[in-house]
Parts: sequence; C-alpha cells; structure tokens
Amino acid sequence: MAAAASHKMSQAMNWAVSMCLTVCSSPLAAQVLRVRVTEPGSPRGLPGVLLTVEGEGGVTIAKGIANEFGYWYLRLPSLGRYAIRGARIGHVGTPSQGVLASTLDTTDVHLQMPPAPLALPDLSVTSTSPAQCALDADAGGITSLLWSEARKALLANEVGVEQGLTTVELRTYARRLDVRHRVISERTNVRTTGSPRPFVTDEPATLSREGFVRQGLGGTVFFGPDARLLVSDVFTGDHCFSVQPTDSSSRDLAGLHFRPVPSRSLPEIAGTLWIDKVTGALQKLDFRFVNLALPQQTPAELGGQVLFRQLPNGVWIVSQWSMRVPLLATISAGRRVAGRLVGRDTLLGFAESGGTAVPVGALTSPPATDAPRLRGVIFDSTAGRPVADVSVTLVGTQHATRTDSAGRYEILVPQTGEYHAMFDHERLAMFGLVASARLVRLVAGTATEANIGVPPVHRLLPLLCPAIPPNDTALGVVVGNLGGQPKPDVRIAAIWRATAIRPTGSTLVVRDSTVSTEASVDANGRFRLCGIPTEVELELVGIGDKTSVLLGVVSLMAGRLLVVDLKPGRPPF
Repeated sequence: MAAAASHKMSQAMNWAVSMCLTVCSSPLAAQVLRVRVTEPGSPRGLPGVLLTVEGEGGVTIAKGIANEFGYWYLRLPSLGRYAIRGARIGHVGTPSQGVLASTLDTTDVHLQMPPAPLALPDLSVTSTSPAQCALDADAGGITSLLWSEARKALLANEVGVEQGLTTVELRTYARRLDVRHRVISERTNVRTTGSPRPFVTDEPATLSREGFVRQGLGGTVFFGPDARLLVSDVFTGDHCFSVQPTDSSSRDLAGLHFRPVPSRSLPEIAGTLWIDKVTGALQKLDFRFVNLALPQQTPAELGGQVLFRQLPNGVWIVSQWSMRVPLLATISAGRRVAGRLVGRDTLLGFAESGGTAVPVGALTSPPATDAPRLRGVIFDSTAGRPVADVSVTLVGTQHATRTDSAGRYEILVPQTGEYHAMFDHERLAMFGLVASARLVRLVAGTATEANIGVPPVHRLLPLLCPAIPPNDTALGVVVGNLGGQPKPDVRIAAIWRATAIRPTGSTLVVRDSTVSTEASVDANGRFRLCGIPTEVELELVGIGDKTSVLLGVVSLMAGRLLVVDLKPGRPPF
C-alpha cells in the first residue's frame, strides 16, 4: 500500500512539475496555487474538470485540467485576489470561488463540483462580433446547451495541445485516390509527439477574412478546423447554429449543426458537433467545405471527420481525423480572352490525409481500435496444408504482412477505402494465382475477409493446361522453378520411355521409344510441362544455347501434379 501511495504521489508531483514548467511567468516571486476538485462529501478527486483562474476585471490568467487525482497546480504571476471556476462536462458548473494569495506559501483551494445533471440554461451562442444569425426561437435553449457542452471539451482539448499535457504516438497518412475513390498511392509516418492539432490551419481571424480554401504557391490549400478555431469569437460570429436531426445510426447522440451566415460567400465550412446524450461528452465533428466553385462531377461531400476522446488523466485529445479534398486541373480550351488562355477545371481525383493518436505513458490506456482490417487464410488444397510466409500487400501503400504457419494474416489500415490486395508466394506464382490483385473494400470497425485458396488438382489442371482432356487421368503437369534469373532462351525438357505393343498375326511386336516435350523458362525461372504421363520416370533436362544439363529424375506416380524446385546441375530431392 505504501509503495502504491508513493507511486501515485510521484505521479501527482510529476504532473505538478510539468504544469509549473508550462504556465510559470515569474518563477522567483510567484504564489503556488493548488486546486483539488471533488464532489461534495467525497474524498475522491474528479479528473478532467476544466479550470479557469481569473484576475482583476475578469481577465483570464490561466486554464488547466484536473489530473487523474483531481489536482491542478498553478504558479500565479503575483500575490493578490483571484477567482477560480470549474466546468465539468455533463454537469452544472459552479460559481466562481474567490482566492486570496497573500503569502509565498502554497495556497490550497478545494473546489466542490455537485453531481447535478444539466438543466437548460438561459444562454445563447454569443460573440463579441455583431450578431449576424439569430438562434431558432424554439430550439434556442437546446442549442445553447449543446454548444456549452461541446465548448467545454473543445477548450479542454486546446489546453492539452497548448500545454503539451499528453504524449501520443502519432500515425499519419497521406494518399491519392482516383475519381472512383480507389487508392493509387499512400505515404505513412509514425512519430511520438505532444497532443497534435489534426489539420494544418490558420489563425481564426485570417480564416474569417480570407476563407478556408485559398490558392498557394504549391496549389490549392484547404484548411480544416481545430478546437482553437471552433471556440473563437470570429467563428461563432460567422456561423449559425441549430439542432441537427438524428437518425437510427446516431440515436445516442445529439447534433449541433453550424453553417456560414447567409452573407458569407467566401469558401467556408459547415458541419455538426456530435455530443453523447447521456454523458454530455463531445464525440466527433463532421464537416464539409461549402461555397466552392467545382466541376460538375465533383461529389458534394468534401471535408472530413474528427474524433475526440477523454483520457483517464482528464485530458482531451483528438484520437482520429481525416480530410478529403479534390485534385483539379485546368484543361485549356485553345482560345484566349483578354490575352489569357480560357480553360475549364477537371476533376483528376482526390487527396486524403489523416491519422490516429494513441496515448503513451502510465496515466493513459490504449483505446480499442476500430481501424479497418483485412484478414484471411491462404490454403493449398493440392498439398492439403496452409501456405506460410505469403507476402500480403496493399498496392500503392506501405501496408504489408506475411502469413503465419497456419496461413493466417491480418493488416490494419488507418482509414476506410478501396485497395488492391496482392498475394505473393513462389508456390502461388507457379500456379499462376497472382497475375492480378484483388480489389477489397475496407470499412471502419469491420474485418474484411480475403481468402486465397489453391484449388484441388482436378480443378487446377484445366487452369494450368487447358489442352489436357478433363477426363484423361493418365496425363498430368510438372511445374517448377530453376532458381535465380536464368539466361534467355533456356528451356526445360521432360524425357521418358514409352512402350508400344502391336499384334502382328500370331505375334506381338514390342517397341520402345523415347518421347520428350519442352517448355520455355520465364524471366523468374518458372516453367510448366503439360501432358506428362503419370506412371513413368521422367528425366528433366535444362537446355541452353550450347549445353544440356540433367537436372533430375522425377515421377508423377503419386498424382497428376508435381511441383519441383530445381537447382542447375543438382537432383531436385
């Protein structure tokens, strides 16, 4: 028990040190404020409460988040009077509590947050900018409540990002898709960092003035939203808010929809913040770009999604995000107007980027993944066993794996989409089963099955040697690999002795003859010999430009299919 208590105290002190390093502004003559948050009558600390300290005139001095143990530590800039208030998601907030910092000793504040469910407050979504969009009279109270809860989580996320309260393993991707949304290429990256911002974005005032889509030196730039933007005054002044109707897929969520005010014609975003009806916790943001002049064939739904998650230490992070935008090219019409070539924009495809953030450290626990998965089994019916060490690759990406000893494989990818899965193994290649990739559609939270099976011999033979009559069980096929990269024009010959018996009057004439067949060797050393008798010994001979080499003696007596792995000048077994 003592060791556990010591460990927890050490964790609490580590949090305190990190907070001091983050918010200290005058470390030599500053007052330490220690805030503990609990429910009334309970010794248990409340994590995740958003705390704000205000100075004279209501000026915000600092914001923070109560840690896993319900503590928050702050170094005040000077002695004096302050006010502290807390915001607990899904619960009624508390009035500001006055604090007098009169000595250089640590000042303790016990903030009690009642476990009272939220009632509809008499609030509105307001902005210091002139109001340009009034709330719906019937839904105003609900809209204000939803905004209040979403804003708490967004502010907590922004505090975590600014103060680097959580270290995450960041897995990002950037990929190109064709006009049918199939993946053409993909780049991925893994790094460890502080809480990331999901998108490359601009200052809220700049986005309000110039819009969310602009032409840059490298082409068109699309700016996605982050928490800092969504809680800013300019954003609430530029947008109307309303309650979003839900359907069967979102029955547990309440939606707060936003759209640009009617007077805005700049490229903008519209979307919905989705909030859990029971806990009041922000779950996700869906958004799309609007007010864009795009080719007619461009899908209307261009934008992205942001998923939010609160960690056990109280910090809010963006756990997953994605954004899809169009790739356009201007096709010249061959004529000039005012000295400039006239053209039209054509859709070439889409660019998509996104990522996942997995928290790192003792105070966090990894989330249950809902990443799309591709899995399956590779089985060889000709040998009656699974195929191990098969390479499975999603074409155009870095996602790849190999089958285990049971022939099983699984690949996790960061985002849904259509991919071409390639299965590569020498045994499969000799049977001609990897000539083309398989198109698979991967969906979040779902495991897509893609099984590859080498068919039984009676089904495989017509694929390998269509000229063999289906019912002729006396003939078979030999497939193999010379290994390495053979010289051009190398051939493989199968030679065997055939006995013919022919009656002549009262006698039988027995005649032995030598029979052979040849096949070319491809650039990978593979060959295929069709129409081979099943009950004779065969000499396999490698034939080059100047020499012939006996490679081995084999037989199809055990069946109609024989797979050999030859090495030049050596017997195969």
